[in-house]
Amino acid sequence: MRRRDRSPVSLTGLFTGQVWQANHLAPAGLETRAGKWLYRCIRPLDQLSDQVLGISLETLLLQRHLLLDQQVREAIDAGYTQIVELASGLSARAGRMLERYPHAHLRWVEADLPDMVRWKLQGQTKAPLFDTRWRIEEVNILREQGDMSVDQLLASLDPHRKTLVITEGLVNYFPLPVISAFWQRLHRQLSQFPQARYLFEIWPALPSHPDYWLTQLSGQAIGLLTGQRIPFHYGDDESIRLGVQRAGFAKTQVINPDHKTTHCGLPSMRKPSLFRVVQAEARAEEAPPS
Repeated sequence: MRRRDRSPVSLTGLFTGQVWQANHLAPAGLETRAGKWLYRCIRPLDQLSDQVLGISLETLLLQRHLLLDQQVREAIDAGYTQIVELASGLSARAGRMLERYPHAHLRWVEADLPDMVRWKLQGQTKAPLFDTRWRIEEVNILREQGDMSVDQLLASLDPHRKTLVITEGLVNYFPLPVISAFWQRLHRQLSQFPQARYLFEIWPALPSHPDYWLTQLSGQAIGLLTGQRIPFHYGDDESIRLGVQRAGFAKTQVINPDHKTTHCGLPSMRKPSLFRVVQAEARAEEAPPS
C-alpha cells in the first residue's frame, strides 16, 4: 500500500513551481534545480507561442494561481477560517495568506504525499513553517478511508468552523471516474461542517476554443514527456457544473478567467483561456456570489 503513497513531483509540477518562483509567488526554500532547468528550457518556446499563437503556458498558470488566490481571499473575508490545501505541492499560498491575514483565528492545513511533506518541512525556511496557525499533514486523495485518507484528515478538523478545501493542478491528472469518486467522498465529509466550500481548477476539452487542436496536441506532448496521460474533462461550462453537482455539491459556480482579467489584476492573453475555476458549495443554503 505504501507504494501508492510515493510519488515524485511531476515535471509539470516542477515547472509550475518555478513559474511561481520567477513571479515572486513563492520563497526560495521551495525552489528546485529541476524546476529551474525546465523553466529555462520551456520559457523560450512559451514566449514564441505567446507571440505567434497568443497562448502562453506561464500566463495560464499565473491566471490560475492568482484567480484561486482571489477566491480564497473572498472566502476568508466571508468568514471561512479553516482552510485545507490538498496536494499542495510547491504552492506557497499558505504563507502569503497567513501573512495577509494575521488574526489568530485563521487555521491553514496543507496536505500531500509523504515524500512531499518531508521535503517541504526540510526546505521551507520561511513562513508558514513557524506560524502556529499552519500545519502540514500526509494524505493520499485516492485512499477511500483510514490512514492518510481525506476522510481522516477532515475528521480531525474543528467541526464548527466554516471550511474551505482547495486543490490546484490536481483534477486533470486523473481520469474523470477517479476524480468524480474523490468529489463524492469529499462532499460527504464537507457536508458535516456548518458551511463548506470546495475550490479547484479544471481544464476542459472546450471544442469551441479557436485553438482546440493545440490543447489536444499539448496534452499528448505532456503525456509523452511525463509518461502520464492528461485527460481533459467535460466540454463546456454547463457540463462542468452538472458534473460537480452530480457528485453531490449543491451549488456550483464555474468561473472563466477571461471575465476576471480586467478587474482582478490577472495577466491576459490574446486568445481565450483554456481552464476554469470552480467554486462548489456543500450545502444548498450557501449559494456562491454572482
